[in-house]
Amino acid sequence: MKIQTLLRHGRRNAPAPGTPAWRRFLTASKISAVMRTSPWQTRFQLWHEMAGNIQPNPPHPAVLERGHILEPAVAAWVQTHHPEWRVRDCGGRWWQVAGHYAATPDRILVDAETRDVVGLLEIKTSSHSGGWGTPGTDEIPPHYRDQVQWQLHCTGLDYAVVAVLTARLEFAEYHLHRDDERIAQMLIEADKFMADLESGLEPDWSTEAGDFQVYETIRELHPEIDDYTVEASGVTALAIRRAVKAKRLAQVTEARAKASAAWELERGRALTRDGAVIARRTARKTKGGEPGVPYITFTKEAGK
Repeated sequence: MKIQTLLRHGRRNAPAPGTPAWRRFLTASKISAVMRTSPWQTRFQLWHEMAGNIQPNPPHPAVLERGHILEPAVAAWVQTHHPEWRVRDCGGRWWQVAGHYAATPDRILVDAETRDVVGLLEIKTSSHSGGWGTPGTDEIPPHYRDQVQWQLHCTGLDYAVVAVLTARLEFAEYHLHRDDERIAQMLIEADKFMADLESGLEPDWSTEAGDFQVYETIRELHPEIDDYTVEASGVTALAIRRAVKAKRLAQVTEARAKASAAWELERGRALTRDGAVIARRTARKTKGGEPGVPYITFTKEAGK
């Protein structure tokens, strides 16, 4: 396929994320929630966002700024290492299929000599290495894999490169080919999701894995507080009882661990294990400016 043909199939002026027009479309950034591979969003949450019952959570400004600054740099790195290609901007185009299915790829890869489309380029910046396998393979996080497959479906292409700037400021690239079996699975789930959205049949929140996202969604669905009481079901009462006991046990366990750390540290500042800092001893200043009584905090490394 020539680049001009692909661009003609795309539509200009893609809806901006968060707008009513964007809300109606099941895009590549949303499909992982439908497939329950998204680490950030549940199917239940997406359904209510697309139904207009809650507002989408806006991306953090720092994340948007990072992407805006670094995306061209990652694209330039791909161009430098692949002189046989031309990295082309999509010009704000988006590709739409089957009514409300759409994708807005980051870049298009074009053969430098023939001007044939090689595939898509998806650009990522990652603050952690989880899910990223050996560079040069197709080992990328599942939600990104679904996103890329959806882009291939909407554009009709067969190949994509995912280029990432890692948390260690290292560039890496991954190669994905069209997976028709996975695309077929996504279309089944997408058709069901959109049919349920049209009929008003919300997903069962109790089957979702993202408990924190589900809780925040339900909070937003019911912002008012009316003056009446509700008798808890047996399931909910048992869940609350277990949560209270687990929290109590966690508090006791944490206090014992802090006591052990404080005993070993004595007047020290940091506690290490195998070279990694797992606890710190700090103190807040009092109102008079004097150091307060030191206390223990655990680091993220302690949980690994």
